[in-house]
Amino acid sequence: MEPPAIAAASSAAPGWQPRTFCWRCAKPGDACVCASVPRVENRTEVVVLQHPRERFHPIGTVRFVELGLARARVEVARAGGFTRRPPWIGPRAALLYPAPGAVELAQLSPAARPDQLVVLDGTWHHAKTLHRDLAWLRELPALRLAPTTPSRYRLRREPTPEAISTVEAVVEALRLLEPETGGTEQLLGAFDRMIDQQIEHVRRGGGGRRVERSRPRPWRSYPRGLVEEWDALVIVYAEGLRGVRAGARAARWPVHVVAHRPATGATFESLVRVPGDCLEGPALRHARLAPEEVALAPDAVAAVAAFERFLPSGAVVAAWNATTLDLVLPGGRERRGVLVLKSAYGSATAQAAGVLEEATAALGLIPPELPVRGRARERLAAAVAMAAWLRARALGEARPRPPM
Repeated sequence: MEPPAIAAASSAAPGWQPRTFCWRCAKPGDACVCASVPRVENRTEVVVLQHPRERFHPIGTVRFVELGLARARVEVARAGGFTRRPPWIGPRAALLYPAPGAVELAQLSPAARPDQLVVLDGTWHHAKTLHRDLAWLRELPALRLAPTTPSRYRLRREPTPEAISTVEAVVEALRLLEPETGGTEQLLGAFDRMIDQQIEHVRRGGGGRRVERSRPRPWRSYPRGLVEEWDALVIVYAEGLRGVRAGARAARWPVHVVAHRPATGATFESLVRVPGDCLEGPALRHARLAPEEVALAPDAVAAVAAFERFLPSGAVVAAWNATTLDLVLPGGRERRGVLVLKSAYGSATAQAAGVLEEATAALGLIPPELPVRGRARERLAAAVAMAAWLRARALGEARPRPPM
């Protein structure tokens, strides 16, 4: 079962009309192409190792790989992660990357074809960084493509005529590894439609480069949401559940969404009704939620619409982990309006953040009392305290002001 499309308020004013947004890409229904992405029954598993800066890119192409391929896995290479070869990289894996000595994939014999193809996602600079920093990648057999046509990705300028986007590289590789597998051209067709829609959006004045003033030097290590946009900051936490009968790839559903605006003291909470098989595992007990409460909760459409109405104009949505943003990212908002506090802490202190509660305890922070239930109360309060500490540090205050 897939997460549903969500109806979210396009305005908080009376008389607003709900707009339908895609749960996966958080775009309005008329700008979403997810439903048109075909299913390609590939045999060669594609593992995308994604640079963390590419994760929330609004026009990234990895979602076409994730949605379209029957055998695909996407992993984000966060700082300090994957320093050793992960157990899910098999013995017959190969790396699609033009490293010195890489074999042209078209020249590979059928017997030498890999069972698993590792692809690096990000800018070319990001890909080079991953290849340099993760030694086990250099131990994999390297394969390269020799594209004969320019990239169809007209939104980014590629460094060379041979450079192509991630989804184009994956499709080209599968055509060479599995020429009998169908559906790849339709996958590129959905990709083309996304490009056309984005170009039309920019043509109508919906995009373009922003001109920004220079920031004070002490603030430059901190996200704008913690300093200049504090009045619009909303800190969120969500508990998620998976169905236990649908298998390991079952959709993950939000069951408890809580949020707090430090600038005003306003707090939001909503339980979310989930499929029945999600209630059978221990996760609900771990979240300290009662099954009977969840069974009577609003559905995902109503809960997310209520959360959308709670957000101020121009909201910056912050969470300790990016997994929370994956669950509650509000439909139709610009992806620049998100903030991962764990990353902000690591950038500001040059230290690994670890577990949120451990980080706040090490700093001697006292989280505020917030009027929400379950395990989410401690998690949200700790995130609010951490955001206040980061802001105080950015402003150069000796002691952070306690959160409202």
